[in-house]
Amino acid sequence: MQLLNLFGFRYRAARNQMKQETGRNRLKMLVITFAVVGLWFSLYRFFIGGLMYMNHFPDIKEWVVTYMFAIFFLSLFVMLLISNAIISYSSFYRSAEASMLVAMPLEPGQIFIYKMAESILFSSWAFFFLGTPLLVAYGVNYSAGWAYYFSVLCLIPAFIILPAVSGGATTMLIGRFLPRRRQELLLALLLVILVVTVAVVTNLAKLRGTALPFTALWMQSFMDKLTFAQNPVLPSYWLTRALMGSVIGQHSEAGFFWLMLVSNGLFVGLIAYWLAKRYYFRAYSLVQSSRRDVKYSQTGIIDWAGSVLFGLFSRPMRLINTKDLKTFIRDPVQWSQFLVFFGILAVYFLNLRNITYINLNSPFWKYLVSFLNLIATVLTLATFTTRFIYPQLSLEGQRFWILGMMPITRPQIFFGKFLFAAVCSVIIAEPLIFISAWMLHVNTVVMVYQMYIVLVICVGLAAISTAMGTIYPNFREDNPSKIVAGFGGTFNLVLSLIYTLGMIAIAIVPCHMRYAGQHINTTLFHKLIFYDTAIITVMCGVIVVICLSLGVKAIKKMEI
Repeated sequence: MQLLNLFGFRYRAARNQMKQETGRNRLKMLVITFAVVGLWFSLYRFFIGGLMYMNHFPDIKEWVVTYMFAIFFLSLFVMLLISNAIISYSSFYRSAEASMLVAMPLEPGQIFIYKMAESILFSSWAFFFLGTPLLVAYGVNYSAGWAYYFSVLCLIPAFIILPAVSGGATTMLIGRFLPRRRQELLLALLLVILVVTVAVVTNLAKLRGTALPFTALWMQSFMDKLTFAQNPVLPSYWLTRALMGSVIGQHSEAGFFWLMLVSNGLFVGLIAYWLAKRYYFRAYSLVQSSRRDVKYSQTGIIDWAGSVLFGLFSRPMRLINTKDLKTFIRDPVQWSQFLVFFGILAVYFLNLRNITYINLNSPFWKYLVSFLNLIATVLTLATFTTRFIYPQLSLEGQRFWILGMMPITRPQIFFGKFLFAAVCSVIIAEPLIFISAWMLHVNTVVMVYQMYIVLVICVGLAAISTAMGTIYPNFREDNPSKIVAGFGGTFNLVLSLIYTLGMIAIAIVPCHMRYAGQHINTTLFHKLIFYDTAIITVMCGVIVVICLSLGVKAIKKMEI
């Protein structure tokens, strides 16, 4: 009964919040809904186009699709596992609601179930957004019946529960036995991921010189290097087999692998529930008592880095930016996610010359791969500005009055957040694009052009995220994952993706016409680059001015 009351309270709170948001601005809700649906259909068109292209190669289609599914779902499984562990740790031990729940007459198992459901909701929405377009496209391409789509509805919950309860069980063990080793554990996890990534890339690089690219022998060798994703003990393999069985009408096979997912999810969930009943209160006490052990020096290397990075700003802004930098670096939950994704991109870029199918003598291949790398970098950046920059002002929370006591105006605080986001984004993205262009031996003009595109996109994304975080603050929540998963975070992500893809669509025109289209001459190519540079600069300027104006207006009216 107590558990039902908790879920009922959460449902009513969500329903009331939705009513308030809808009542305040229906046009805004319509715009967001339209943008989300548009992105979903864009992903669907991308996946269905790829699958229909594979129809031209019937001999290898099943083989390639099987590997594609296995790699895709294995990646999602690992990301869900990490995401659930991080969110569960904050939710079980760090949130204000956890303190209230511990003080209530609730069993630890009840708290575990309640917070676990919350963790699944916040960590798995991306799987629905990314996975459902692919699964629907797969069914359409095979003209599957209703039974396939029904099986998809059953398989998705069965798949996401296993990493969720595994993350919850890991959180219980860390809180009970290693409450003061959280940072070391994250570093060890990062090291493991980095080693695995380097091993996979090195393994693929061994293909260089073994066969001509895109021949049958090369394809066989390439797929052989990815057989680890087809290991029968992996949940991603069970999901792949269930989907492939369901789409061709082999429902007994689909049912068997669905039961594999469900039974293993229940088994691990039972272990996690037992761990929570036995250790949660003790783990909560240990984590809370370990918070005061960390002592920081008044000045250190971060202060020196802040004075170098933000040396051109006024002293108050420099101090605020250094404070934000310290907050980010002192929280391993924040920088570990950042380091994993951009570290993997860096490892890939540094190994570009070892990938045999990239013909470094072909200008077309250089253009194609370098722009694909640019797109991957800025889309990852768009996700991370939403994840890290958008909740910055909200995380000030009840302490925002301290900033208000400083001899600095609110607009200056807002501009300080914006400059911090812009400088950090540029420092992260520019070296990656330079490495990509340098490894591919890209023309110097194209390299400079690509670095300027990234600069413009970084500034625009920083302005969007800072402004949206100011317009839609959430001072009552201290978990950045929950802040981002709300209405404003979703709106910010949609705007960031639209802005990023729009700028790339314009910026790519000269290089496409030069290397893949009409093969225009050098003079016209340089003119087009000049015109495109002017266009994206003006567009970026307009968007930045609008965002900053809205942000300043919002922070002036903000009630603390």
